[in-house]
Amino acid sequence: MKRLIYLSRCRPTLKDETLYDLLAQARQSNRDNGLTGLFIHQDSLCLQVIEGEEGAVRDCFSRIRRDWRHDACQVVFHDSVPDRLFPGWPLVYRAGRDLERSQVRQLADIVECAERLAKRPTDADRWAMEVYLRALLDSFSSLAVQ
Repeated sequence: MKRLIYLSRCRPTLKDETLYDLLAQARQSNRDNGLTGLFIHQDSLCLQVIEGEEGAVRDCFSRIRRDWRHDACQVVFHDSVPDRLFPGWPLVYRAGRDLERSQVRQLADIVECAERLAKRPTDADRWAMEVYLRALLDSFSSLAVQ
């Protein structure tokens, strides 16, 4: 089982109806390919978690990187994991307005750390990213029991 988490920036021209169409298509594709995950969209920022078999995760992310609706994809986590965080959820969606204050702060910490990692990776920043991601993902733990 693989998990990949990336950040990207949505194009300024991306409208809500386009985003909702994208989510519907992604959910169906995830069902067809045995993927689960989370998609957060706040202002122009996107964070997505993709979980599944290695080939399916790789193919999904390859399609995402070619998608015109966003750019500046940066992988912040990619590794084998023992279990899914979002079993039964083809793609959970949270808009920025639906996030709790602590989740907004965690997302800001992840973005800040990702910027440092992109410039000059340090062990301290890699460790911090793990902590920030775990805190954000743990805040969605109630979804795992659905």
